[in-house]
Amino acid sequence: MHDSSIYLKLRLTLGTILVLVGLCLTFFVVGHSYLGLALAFFGILIFIYTWFRTARDKHPKLIRILKTILSIVLIIGTAYFAFLEVLIIRDARTDAEASPDYIIVLGAGVNGSTPSLSLTNRLNATLEYLEEHPDAIAIVSGGQGPGEDLTEAQCMYEWLTSHGIESKRVVRECKATSTEENLRFSREIIESLGGEATETVGIVSSEYHLHRAKLMAEAAGFTDVAGIAAKTSYPTLAVNYFIREAFGLTHFYVFGF
Repeated sequence: MHDSSIYLKLRLTLGTILVLVGLCLTFFVVGHSYLGLALAFFGILIFIYTWFRTARDKHPKLIRILKTILSIVLIIGTAYFAFLEVLIIRDARTDAEASPDYIIVLGAGVNGSTPSLSLTNRLNATLEYLEEHPDAIAIVSGGQGPGEDLTEAQCMYEWLTSHGIESKRVVRECKATSTEENLRFSREIIESLGGEATETVGIVSSEYHLHRAKLMAEAAGFTDVAGIAAKTSYPTLAVNYFIREAFGLTHFYVFGF
C-alpha cells in the first residue's frame, strides 16, 4: 500500500510539472506554444490515467469503457501524428543533387524593418545557395503584415544585397499574403523572366516546412521542385515547429492550401 501511495504521488507530481512547464512555455516563451501545449497534454493524460487507476474499484465497468475508448483514440492519433512526422522529417533537408536556376524564398515575419529569426535563417540559406550558384536568381516573396514597416520581399532584398548579392539576381514579389500566393505569384514572375514551371525550381524555407511547401508548389503548377532547407536556430524551437507542422499538413490535406 505504501509503494502504491508513493507511485501515485510520483505520477501526480510528474503530471503537475508537465502541465506547469507546458503552460509557461505556451504563454511566456515566444515560439514555444505547440511544445508547451504538448507537454501540458501529456500532463493531463497522466492525471486522467491516474484517476482511472484510483476510481476503477468504485466504477469498474465505466472506467474500463472510458479507458478503452481513450486508449484507442490515443493509439490512432499517435499513429497518424507519427506518419505525418515521417513525411515532414524526410523532406527536412536540402536536395543537394539539384541546382535550379530559379529559387523562391518564402517570406516569414519582419519585426519592424528587421528580419525575424526564422526569416534570417532562410536568408542565410539563400545567401549560401546564391554564392555557390552564381547564375541563380532568387525570387523573394512576401507582402506586408501587421507590425511590419516594409514588405517581407523588400526586407529580404535589402538584406541579400547588403550581403553582397547583385540586385539583378534578387527579384521582389511583394503582394503575397500566404504560401499559396508566394508560389503562384512567383511562378508568374519566373515565367515572365523566361523560365518554365517544368524546369527545376528551388524552394527556400525552414526545414520543417519543406514537405508541405513542395506539395503546395506542385499544386501551384511546378513539376520539379527541390528543397533548400533553412535550419531552425534552436532545438526547442525546431521541436515546436515540427509539432505545429503536423497540424499545418493536416490543414493542407483537408482544405488544399
